[in-house]
Amino acid sequence: MNNPTVNSAIVEEYQSRKAHLVRVPMAWLELVSGMVLVAIAGFYVYEAELLPDPFNPRAVGAGDFPMIVGLATLAASLFLTLLGVIHLVSGKEHKHVTLHRPLSVACGIAALIGGVLLLEHMGPLVGIAALSLLIMLAGGERRIGYLVAIPVALSGGIYSVFVLMLGVYFS
Repeated sequence: MNNPTVNSAIVEEYQSRKAHLVRVPMAWLELVSGMVLVAIAGFYVYEAELLPDPFNPRAVGAGDFPMIVGLATLAASLFLTLLGVIHLVSGKEHKHVTLHRPLSVACGIAALIGGVLLLEHMGPLVGIAALSLLIMLAGGERRIGYLVAIPVALSGGIYSVFVLMLGVYFS
């Protein structure tokens, strides 16, 4: 009943996949990612503080929404960093996070960073379409219908909401 050739092929496949795994202690991941997010959120709050105040003191100004988002992100990032420190100091055995496709994760991060850096040059409609396409490719999506329809739908939705409904035109 048991075929040794099939069993050895399964074992070889498992070992091959296991060789491509990246394991990181959860506490260190919380600490490092929390510190990176604190820095990013701190910069975001600083930039939001530079936005102009509204003419009407009772109105919500251009900087109020970004400030709320920035402060909430900063608080959550500080909590994540504190959680990482607590887990490291506790002395307990740490849980591990396993990345099954580290290259895909790295490509997704590169696509996000590149998309943010190039968004101003490409414009929001083309930039969002390109970014969504790259994220889907990094995530392993290969169905042509989705790779075409989702970027077009996102850009069309943004155009409909901002340009047609709100009258906000992109330069």
